[in-house]
Amino acid sequence: MSGPGEVIADPVMSAGGRKLIHVPETSVPTFWLPCDSLEGSVELLASWHSLDGRPHEARKLLTIRNVELRLRVQVLPELPPECTLYAAGSLQALGRLPDGTWQPRAFPMTPLGSGHWFGMTTAGPGDRCTVEFTLGGWGTKGRNASGSVVKVSSPLVANTGCAVLVDNFGRRRGSPGAITEHLSVGGAEGDRLVLAFRDEGEPREVRIGPSPEKLSPRRLRRDEGGAYVELADVRPGEQRWYRLDPGGEPRVISIPDEREITFCVLGDIQGHAGVVEAMMSRENPHLVLHAGDLVNAGWVEEDWTLNMEIIRAAAARVPYMAVPGNHEEQSPIFGEVFHFPQAEYYYAFAFGPARFLMLDSEAPYEPGTVQRAFAESVLTAWATFEGPVFAVLHAPPYSTGRHGSDFAARRELCPLLERAGVSVVFSGHDHGYEATVPLRGGVPRDDGTVYVVAAGGGARLYETKLEPPAWSRGRHVTHHWLRVRATRERVEVSCIAPDGTPVDSFTVTPHRR
Repeated sequence: MSGPGEVIADPVMSAGGRKLIHVPETSVPTFWLPCDSLEGSVELLASWHSLDGRPHEARKLLTIRNVELRLRVQVLPELPPECTLYAAGSLQALGRLPDGTWQPRAFPMTPLGSGHWFGMTTAGPGDRCTVEFTLGGWGTKGRNASGSVVKVSSPLVANTGCAVLVDNFGRRRGSPGAITEHLSVGGAEGDRLVLAFRDEGEPREVRIGPSPEKLSPRRLRRDEGGAYVELADVRPGEQRWYRLDPGGEPRVISIPDEREITFCVLGDIQGHAGVVEAMMSRENPHLVLHAGDLVNAGWVEEDWTLNMEIIRAAAARVPYMAVPGNHEEQSPIFGEVFHFPQAEYYYAFAFGPARFLMLDSEAPYEPGTVQRAFAESVLTAWATFEGPVFAVLHAPPYSTGRHGSDFAARRELCPLLERAGVSVVFSGHDHGYEATVPLRGGVPRDDGTVYVVAAGGGARLYETKLEPPAWSRGRHVTHHWLRVRATRERVEVSCIAPDGTPVDSFTVTPHRR
């Protein structure tokens, strides 16, 4: 199964007891592991060279619970044209459910040309794969040149090869394009905004003022992500206008007062503009929260150029606050294009009558880690705050979608957030919409925290065959965004489809901590 640009590496034990794999500089870093190593930790050591020729190294720790299975099928050349071998929608991976039953998962095979088809799915140790192909259509089993049915069924054994793809880990690809303007909350107290853009060295002008007629030039600052301007001393309830370049369109920024804020939530755009455009044509929020997977490949510059242009409909008008998902791949580009209140990919800020804790579910958050200490200190500082507190992270603690619940987040983060009285936790990852009833310790309670999967920003949706458990309000397989209206006393959450149709709505009463 190896090919150009792939890395076939045997795991070796590192001093810390983890399997250490060196991923050298290749076009498509891929490594293969035997099935008996699929549970546990693998440490990747990546080496690459920057554009100026300097060598770099980085390490990435992966906790592997399942793998990608890849299958390539070649049509036998002796088959006549009328007996074309199709491999569409017939590859099955069976996964064992908690009750011991097996659930099939089917996915399509993609034609690669020259009689080749390719498909992928995920499976874990002990899963069984059944592969079936159809000959000449959907209704018949395929037969090879000798007349035998083309069908394979076997369990994944210890020596089965399974690929884990690390797309461009440690190495940026492509040429940076001009990233359009975008706003963010730049101060933890919500009193400072940042207008940033990548200008590729070309001089640009930014004017800011209280009205379109009273705009004065501001000095540009620069960093590795481009140019930016700070709007300091932002006061609740006021408006600021700005214009980028002499011929640019003046834009207004409305700052929420301390009585009410309206914001939107979405996740998993991954190159699709329709949901963002529909959202901003129907909404007038003070803020947008993005629950991860803004791009497809975090190390690919062109992905960022494309997707920052997509979010421009929102980010040029209101602060756009994001957390990284698995597709951001812990890339440094995330930290370059966005300017957030803290230097890390997790941060916290106040805006209007609410508080927001933004967490990086792709980085360690267990007790003893820096992110955990940060979250605990923020929530402790907010202990006397009487109003809604929201948290955002990519991996959903509660989900019945294809990925399912992230039990590590449920075990490590949910008790912390629930004790602190967080009203709603927004997440992405499992493409679709789902909300829980208020929960504490997984048990419905009126004073609990609501968990919402808002992963309908445009990426391909995930079906599910699971019946909603007691904690779920139900799952909706639809593209969407969330509209949230919050005061000190009440939170209203509405799920809206791109055509404006309401999908679901509920209210939450902020807890008194």
